[in-house]
Amino acid sequence: MRIAIIGHGALGTLYGHAFSRTGEHQVIFVTNKTRAARLRSTPLRANKASFKYRIETAEDTAGPTDIVLFAVKYHHLEQAVADVKGHAGPETIFVSVMNGIDSEDYIASHYGRDHVLYTVALGMDAVREGHNTDYSTPGKLLLGRTDTPSANSPKPRSVEQDPDIRTFTGLCDAAGIQYEIQKDILRSLWSKFMLNIGINQVSAVLQAPYKPFQQPSHAQELMISAMQETITVARNLDIHLYPEDIEQLIKVLQTLSPDGKTSMCQDVEAGRKTEVEMFAGKLIELAEQLEVEVPVNRTLLALIKAKEESVGLF
Repeated sequence: MRIAIIGHGALGTLYGHAFSRTGEHQVIFVTNKTRAARLRSTPLRANKASFKYRIETAEDTAGPTDIVLFAVKYHHLEQAVADVKGHAGPETIFVSVMNGIDSEDYIASHYGRDHVLYTVALGMDAVREGHNTDYSTPGKLLLGRTDTPSANSPKPRSVEQDPDIRTFTGLCDAAGIQYEIQKDILRSLWSKFMLNIGINQVSAVLQAPYKPFQQPSHAQELMISAMQETITVARNLDIHLYPEDIEQLIKVLQTLSPDGKTSMCQDVEAGRKTEVEMFAGKLIELAEQLEVEVPVNRTLLALIKAKEESVGLF
């Protein structure tokens, strides 16, 4: 298979490295001409070792790929969807390992919903420094569908029998990536959203690694408060989240390296734009529609935007 990955940060590199190790599939990083030149002069490395991949731009594509995997920042999604047009065909499977709750819907609005897999990436601890990404675990992918595909692509008898899911899980098997097929993928998507609402945003404000969030502390309390507001909004949208889910997510955090850092913390430390609009920004938008109060997330949004402004990001 030909696998196109758009986004060569920590997650894109992690999955590119994992898929390339199968030796059976061609990994392609899709980027613009400027970044393509940089990648050719300074190749990507994973765990300080090189791996095999191709570089293609929107203009020099070799044609449609079997899978397109989105691993870009939220504010780059619009451009990414346009850039992979030449790599997308009528049978291409679309997978997003991005954070948030709406990237799949945006991709589907441009390429149709038939081959879009709803995906949640959990438990990885990738940290990028320059062109090298270090990780000790690739984590796990949760996969599912949210509704019936079109009449031209009737719904399979079960999610497990979905041909796109079977194709993608076959790739994961070959690459050694764990996965679970979910009956209620929206609950899983919102659960990850809730985790990021807490850990990503609070770690960015504190510029702290995972360690203070893995045990009772003021940092953990603040994280939990932000997550509780997510449950309030979700329940108003008939998404099944519960306080016990927070306890389970803390257990997930406890499996990560204490010295590891969230992507948003890394962005703040590097002076890069964050994805706060995708987290607190989106939650506040929904809360306003529902007339629900989310004061913790309003404060986190203001603090993170202030950090961005302090380094000239607007």
